[in-house]
Amino acid sequence: MRKIKFRAWDKEKNKFVFDFYISLDGEFIEYDNLTIRKNIVLMQFTGLKDKNGKEIYEGDIVKMPEPSNEIIEIKWIEKLSGFSPICGLNYDFISHFPVPGSYLEVIGNIYENPDLSTPAIKN
Repeated sequence: MRKIKFRAWDKEKNKFVFDFYISLDGEFIEYDNLTIRKNIVLMQFTGLKDKNGKEIYEGDIVKMPEPSNEIIEIKWIEKLSGFSPICGLNYDFISHFPVPGSYLEVIGNIYENPDLSTPAIKN
């Protein structure tokens, strides 16, 4: 069974937060003895790990293996009800690949490494 985990990006402090509590209604999170209602972006763990064993979260930027070497962002696609690597407008379920996640390499994320994002990913 896949763990349901989240990480949070604190836009005010420009850092990730991993040890926090989320209210049942999703209206706030609490960490460092503070209740935060704004400036937090939650990202869910996909349940997959990359080729180096690093957990893959929504918002991560991953590199595809050769020969493509494409740089793509991992997003939740509501219409598909699943996490998907996004390259331009091409959606493809991670779980449909023969060895899910294990051939990808996490090289950053959209918050700490915005320079890795392409214009197609930012749309």
